[in-house]
Amino acid sequence: MKTVTCCVAVLLAARPAAADQASIHANGGLEVLVGPDATSAGFRFHAGYGRSFGAGRVQPTLSLGGTFGASVLGPDRPGALDDKTSLWLVAAGPELTLALRFADGGWVDNRVFVSGAWMYIDVDDEVQALAIPGLEGGHAMRFGAGVSWAGSIARAMVGANPKSEAAFLWLAPQQLELVFERSGGFERYGAVVAWGI
Repeated sequence: MKTVTCCVAVLLAARPAAADQASIHANGGLEVLVGPDATSAGFRFHAGYGRSFGAGRVQPTLSLGGTFGASVLGPDRPGALDDKTSLWLVAAGPELTLALRFADGGWVDNRVFVSGAWMYIDVDDEVQALAIPGLEGGHAMRFGAGVSWAGSIARAMVGANPKSEAAFLWLAPQQLELVFERSGGFERYGAVVAWGI
């Protein structure tokens, strides 16, 4: 296991820098969003493919991909016995990401980014029958801004001593994203802590 972890770290962190190269991101993590009329908590996944432009240390990057989220939504229900209910919310759709990639020659680089997604949500007929004020299905939108330090984690894995530390480092989160989302008829703000590139 130590040998595999070490080899992965070397592949991630040791490659000659290249200009105008492909850019891939794929990550998933935990998402918590809060708003005046609802809260939600669940999982969020991103994947995309794009291009980095230029040959400098900081390279603009444009990526197209998709996002998928599954969370428990808790809208306020004035007049209900507990004032709240919970329902399963699934949202997915295409996503555009603009980033600045801090290229240092590794397969994984640190980056800062902004993203926007247009998603679709399907609300079950039984849930609609609850007549929750504000609840709606159909289209949703999501905007985010964040930072990924996966490149730093990869380099730290290479230099870890003893090598058992490398596996521990990879368990640390590699991305933080601040989010605004309007889905299910409710506006919410929050954050995603993610693992991946």
